[in-house]
Amino acid sequence: MSGKVSIIGGGHVGMSAAFAMLLKNTAHEIVLFDRDTDKMKGEQLEFQHSLTFLGTTKIVAAESYKDLKDSDVIVFTAGRAQLPGESRLNLVKSNVEVINNILPDVAKHSPNSVIIMVTNPVDILTYQASQLLKLAPGRIFGSGTSLDSARFRFHLSEFLGINPKNIHTYVLGEHGDSSFPTISHADIGGQPISTMKDFSSKKIQEAFLKIMRSALSSINW
Repeated sequence: MSGKVSIIGGGHVGMSAAFAMLLKNTAHEIVLFDRDTDKMKGEQLEFQHSLTFLGTTKIVAAESYKDLKDSDVIVFTAGRAQLPGESRLNLVKSNVEVINNILPDVAKHSPNSVIIMVTNPVDILTYQASQLLKLAPGRIFGSGTSLDSARFRFHLSEFLGINPKNIHTYVLGEHGDSSFPTISHADIGGQPISTMKDFSSKKIQEAFLKIMRSALSSINW
C-alpha cells in the first residue's frame, strides 16, 4: 500500500473505483472530489465505517482543490453520463468543457501526478487532456478498451464454459461502436481459441455483440 489517490467525480464509476481500491488496499489515502461536497462527506462516512474489515486507508472528502495537493494518481471520472440510446461521441462537447474547467486546477495542485482518464468518450478526452496540460509522455492514460476486453472475455467464458481468467484476448480500437475483437491472437491457456473443440465464429460474434448490449443495458438500468 502506498501513495495518495484522488478521484475526481463522485458518481457510480468514481465511487466504485474508490471501493475497489479499498478492497485491494491500494493507497494510504483516497480523496473523494465532487462539486457536491455533502454527497462526498456521506460517501466518506460509508467508506470509513467499512475500514474495520478492510484496512487503514485514510478517506478524505475534499472541500476544495487544495485537498488534492501532492496526489500521486488522479482518477478522472467527472462528466455528463451517457443517456439511453445516445452514442458516447455525443458527450464530447459537454465533457470537454468539464475537463477544461476542472483539470488545470487539479494539475496545479498535483503537478507530479499520473492522470488516468475514465470519462467518456475516453479516448478523445484523454487526447484532449494531454493537449490541455502538455505533460510529458506517460503522465496521462485512458482506460481505453480494458472494460470492453474484460466483457468480451467474460462472454466468451459463458459460451465456452471456461474461467474468464484463462482466456487471453483483447478488444482494440476506440472504446465505443468502432471497437473490434482480436480473435487471431486469442488463446486459452496458450492454445489458440480457433483450435478449441467448441470454437465457432458464430459464438465469437455473439460474444462480441453482447459487449455492446452490456454497455446499453448498464445505461438503461
